Amino acid sequence: MQRFLIQLSLALLGYLSSQSALAQVKSLVWPDNKKAALALTYDDALKTHLDHVLPALDAAGLRGTFYLTIESPFFMRHIPRWKTAADVGHELGNHSLVHPCLGPSVFPERDWVSQSSDLTQYSVERVIRELRLSNEILHSVDGLEQRTFAFPCGDTKTRDGDFADAIQPLFIAARLGGTGFTDLEARRYRLPSLPAETLTGEQLIAYVQQVVSVGGFGSITFHGVGGDYLSVSNDAHQQLLDYLKDNEAVIWVDTLRAIANHLYSGTKPVRNRN
Repeated sequence: MQRFLIQLSLALLGYLSSQSALAQVKSLVWPDNKKAALALTYDDALKTHLDHVLPALDAAGLRGTFYLTIESPFFMRHIPRWKTAADVGHELGNHSLVHPCLGPSVFPERDWVSQSSDLTQYSVERVIRELRLSNEILHSVDGLEQRTFAFPCGDTKTRDGDFADAIQPLFIAARLGGTGFTDLEARRYRLPSLPAETLTGEQLIAYVQQVVSVGGFGSITFHGVGGDYLSVSNDAHQQLLDYLKDNEAVIWVDTLRAIANHLYSGTKPVRNRN
């Protein structure tokens, strides 16, 4: 509970501090007079996304953003299922080719990061090259040119610098996580999101209620649901979906791509392919 309260307090601090910046683009007027917007995002292309999450979202009539790591076997071996997901309105977001993160030389606890996927071995140019290729692969699945990105591990640095600015021509927006973003253009490519792992349904709903109370934008980051890792239970996830369905007149639940298009209206579609 203490961990959740800390997460929730930090997340809300970021949302509250960003309201004046968002007002420069939209005065937080959401479609159909709804009071808030929420993006449900799912990272890494996991088995539980196919087996548990997509059926639950479809049954509730809700859309999610799936941040797909291309090398995941549950992406590569199930492309027809991801195409079906895109066809019914879910977003296939870019989460990189191989999920590169800063490794144990920076964070000793990350002994699971291999040398080949350690960002300390990457250049900015290599990151961009791999993200372009990921976009091409995702385009071959859903036929779309516009999508959002989620930074693996929330990391933005390579051996020769920060790549957060360099990705901007490739995406309409990006989810970073964290809080406290008050500059509108910086925030667009560093959108905050609440980590969902270990939280109960009641705690997830409490977060949504706080987002509604400020009339803002919220995002939740899931990994495993009912299995895999960094997991929440199926019951907690379903409890959240039931709440969102029951309150669909108040809360706009959509893909991060759709919400970003609303927040940053007037932006031309981003062309990823040269």
